[in-house]
Amino acid sequence: MESENTQSGDIYTVLGWLEKNRKNLITAVVVIILVGVGVSYYNWRKTEGQIIAGEALSSVLMANLGTNVSANSLLSVANSHAGTEAGSRALLAAATQQFVDGKVSDAQASFARFISDYPESTLIAQAKYGLAVCIESQGKTAEAITAYKEVVDRYAEDNTRPSGKLALGRLYEADGKLELARDSYMDIARDSRSAVGMEAQTRLLGLLQKHPELQPKAPETSAPRAAIAPSAAPAK
Repeated sequence: MESENTQSGDIYTVLGWLEKNRKNLITAVVVIILVGVGVSYYNWRKTEGQIIAGEALSSVLMANLGTNVSANSLLSVANSHAGTEAGSRALLAAATQQFVDGKVSDAQASFARFISDYPESTLIAQAKYGLAVCIESQGKTAEAITAYKEVVDRYAEDNTRPSGKLALGRLYEADGKLELARDSYMDIARDSRSAVGMEAQTRLLGLLQKHPELQPKAPETSAPRAAIAPSAAPAK
């Protein structure tokens, strides 16, 4: 698929892809990003400014218990407390909610803003993963592969890596790069305890059934060398 979908037929293809994969994409983004946002919630409320910002974010979250927090409410906290930890988390949560609401362009802009404003944040990998998902959902395969590769290669220890690797496998497979798809799936299929690992196993099995030539080759073993009898000592 080309990186730009300018023709009307391509637009309908992208919209159809979005509708078909919307649930999986939303689930991946929400689980990965919002879990990251909620980790160690009280650890960063240290200075007075951070406490005020944290209380502002808390009040928004508490007022919307049991419902989706509106992206505008979260953006209000992000804008009013820019430069604070709470402000950064509110911005990341707002970007996620915008994506859930189907406002992909707005979500992409918010993720990009987070990456620009908070490059040293411990949540930077989540933001870059969210940005990659937004790009993928617009059918920009080449750009999405580049974005996911940055997450996978640069943040190898982050919890976004397995989902990023799975996304790469899916995109490679759709793009006909089957060996790269196989390798991506195999890399994370070993973890059968996670949902991502199980999906990688399923996709890998399906890929190998369609293309048995992609079965990993067993390592070649060198033939044992024939024993060489010692030569007889020369007669004296």
